Amino acid sequence: MERAQSGLQNVMRSLLAQMPATDAILQAWPIVCGPAVAERTEALSFADGVLRVRVLDREWLANLRELARTYLGGLREHCGAGAGVQRIEFVLPEGDAGSGAAADVQPGLNWVRTRR
Repeated sequence: MERAQSGLQNVMRSLLAQMPATDAILQAWPIVCGPAVAERTEALSFADGVLRVRVLDREWLANLRELARTYLGGLREHCGAGAGVQRIEFVLPEGDAGSGAAADVQPGLNWVRTRR
């Protein structure tokens, strides 16, 4: 079973390596975070080294903040360091009040309210 999983991961890395970095990062998000998290989040965009991910609510935001470094490592592993992902910015759905205060920002992650 472990060999099959390893083989699938190699195939996925190969496919992601053929995509432009932006597409690869967005496609890799549900793979890296897993199906339970992928159902409750949405990778919105990737630009200037920042992956923006919408989260379901504040509770999910708090949980994902704890895992941000793990997710960064997974994205770099799947997409390669050359893809340039530097940080994950978690955003709440429009209308959900998040503080966005500087005290809530940590290296490698950030969260704000979406503004449209």
